[in-house]
Amino acid sequence: MLRRFALNTILRPDEKMLLFLGRLTWVKGIRNLVQAMPMVLKDYPNVKLVILGKGEQQNDIIETASRLGVSDRIACRFEFVPEKERIFHYAASDACIFPQPMSPLAL
Repeated sequence: MLRRFALNTILRPDEKMLLFLGRLTWVKGIRNLVQAMPMVLKDYPNVKLVILGKGEQQNDIIETASRLGVSDRIACRFEFVPEKERIFHYAASDACIFPQPMSPLAL
């Protein structure tokens, strides 16, 4: 797992980037996302999950990814990401993932 990175150092040209950007807490559903990666990789082996943010589930993310054997398909940056960088990462991603199971906001 990587703490800091430039996208061109973690993604090969043939890889697709899934992005989660937010607080790393249980309410955001990040653990569910990491647990789903083996299923995603069965159908889409060229996917890499990029996780940006910080919170109490940082260690759980690392441990879960390792236990499931998907650590090499997940890149993490566990720190606050400034707005300009967030915009860049959103634009560079192939899909943004929001696994929060419930939200008080209607979309």
